[in-house]
Order: sequence, then structure tokens, then C-alpha cells
Amino acid sequence: MGQQLPPVDCKWMELAVKLSRYALEVNETPIACVIVNHDTNKLVSYGINYTNASLRGTAHAEFQAMELIREKVSNDSSFLQNCTLYVTVEPCIMCASLLQQLNIKRVVFGASNDRFGGNGTVLKIQDYIVLKGLMYKEAILLLRMFYNKENKSAPLPRLKSNRKLDMASFPSQEIDSEISSINSTTIRWDLLNTVPERTFIKELDKQIRTPA
Repeated sequence: MGQQLPPVDCKWMELAVKLSRYALEVNETPIACVIVNHDTNKLVSYGINYTNASLRGTAHAEFQAMELIREKVSNDSSFLQNCTLYVTVEPCIMCASLLQQLNIKRVVFGASNDRFGGNGTVLKIQDYIVLKGLMYKEAILLLRMFYNKENKSAPLPRLKSNRKLDMASFPSQEIDSEISSINSTTIRWDLLNTVPERTFIKELDKQIRTPA
């Protein structure tokens, strides 16, 4: 039987899901991450996918979080050795490689990345600790909500008003024993249905300015 998951892991993944909901509201792919220091249990960075607005394919949530750390927290290459990254979707091979090079201690992710996953689903390239499957249903539902929206910026927008959103069935994926019982509980519809207030990002930035 696996060890019990620390309550703080659920707390920080909930924040990542809330960030993903914010990303959905600003028309970005709803994938987000937060980075937390182990010694202080304080938020030191966060990121959301920024590929649509930036028109940069590398503007994944993990890269955005690393840029924020360099800007506001630390340029020390060893800084991440005592940090956990919580991300709603398994890091792609590119992001997993970045995390490996920066010596992050631990990664906790929600939904598996069946096409590009770099933490075991497609390739396993990490030496850091990985926990899989925390709040993966919420992560999947947010992605379905995004792909169910009409993209009015597309050259030939597809009409999706009659498309039914599947909210009941989920693909099978590997889930670590520490979190298997958590995922059997009720889906956090409060996080999925609530749009974060405009002050949400500003409040996160205030926390990061004083990481200690």
C-alpha cells in the first residue's frame, strides 16, 4: 500500500487547476503549474500556457514559471533542487527535459500527456520524483471545455454549438497509489465552474515577491 499523500499536495494542485480555469477564460489552452518551496511551503512561481497570445510554441506553462522565477525570485541554478512543480497535465518531453536540467526535486501532475508526455507516458527522461494522476479528471474536463469552444480567430471556425461536452467518461491512465483514493471522490466542480476574479493573478504576484 502506498504512502498517504500530504494534504499540501492537494492544496497546491487545486491552485494549479484554478490557474487552468483562468487560462481557459483568456482563451489559452487550460494547462497551468505552480512551483512550491519545500522548506517554506510557499509559492515561488506559477505559469499558464501562453502559446496563443505570444504565438510561441515554446510558451508552455513550465517555461513561463521558470521565466518568472528568474525575474522575481532567484537566478541561482540550484534553486529548484528543493521545489515541487504541480502541473495539471504531464510535462511534454521539452518541458520534462528543462526540469531535468534545472534539477527540480519533484513533479506532481494530473492528466497524462498521451502524445508528448516526458514523465513516463511517451518517454521517461527524468531523475526527479514524479507523482501521477492527482486531479486528472479536472484537468481533462478543462481541456474538453477548451476544445468545445468556438475559435473565432481560426481561418475557418468550426461551429461547435451543438457539440455535447462529455463530463462522465474518462480515459484510463496510470495513477500512483498515494492518490488513487483521492481521485475516487467528487470532481471539484466549484473550481471548474468558477471564473477567478481579476485580482487573482495580482494576488499570486504579491506572494512571489516575498517568497520567504
